Amino acid sequence: MRQRLVFCLIAAALLALPTPGAAQHREPHAGSFAIGGDVGIYVPGTEFHAGFNPDIYAEIYALKWMSFRVMGAGASPKFDTDTEELRQARGTFNVLFNWEAELWHPFVTFGGGAYYVQARAAGVNVGPARTKGGGNFGAGIEYFARPKVTFKFEATYHYVPQGDLLGDPSGLALTMGLKKYF
Repeated sequence: MRQRLVFCLIAAALLALPTPGAAQHREPHAGSFAIGGDVGIYVPGTEFHAGFNPDIYAEIYALKWMSFRVMGAGASPKFDTDTEELRQARGTFNVLFNWEAELWHPFVTFGGGAYYVQARAAGVNVGPARTKGGGNFGAGIEYFARPKVTFKFEATYHYVPQGDLLGDPSGLALTMGLKKYF
C-alpha cells in the first residue's frame, strides 16, 4: 500500500512538470520582439584609422525568418593626423533574414537611414555638420546562449555619399554584442 502511494505521488509530480517547450515559443517567432546592443570598430576609407562603434537597436519579427530593425549608432574615426576626426551618428532601418540552425542563426541585412557627420579638430567642430541619406548591407550570426538571449556578431558596410565632406564617411562596422528576446 505504501509503495503504491509513493509511486502515485511520483507519477503525479512527473506529469505535472511542464515540458521544456510548453512554457515558451522557440525564438525567434512571428510577433516576437528583441532589443540589443553591440560594440566594435568602424573601419572607414584609407584616410582614416578605425574608430570605436557602439550601437543599440530594437527588432520586431514579422515572420520567424524575417525581422525589421531600428538602430542608433555612432563612430568617430580619426584622420591619419590623429588630431582630426569625422564624428558620425546614424539612425537606420533594416530588414533582416535569418536561417535557423539549432543554436546558430546566420542572417543577412540591408537597409538605409540618416547619417549625421561632423568634422572635428582638437575637439572643436570644423565646418558645418551634414545629415546625409545612406544605405547599408551586411551579414552576421547569432548564438543562442539561453532560450531568449543571444550573442551576436555582425559585419555591415555603410555607404554614405561624400559630397563636400573632408573625408569619405563610408565604411565597415564590425560589431559583437548581446540580444534579448521578449
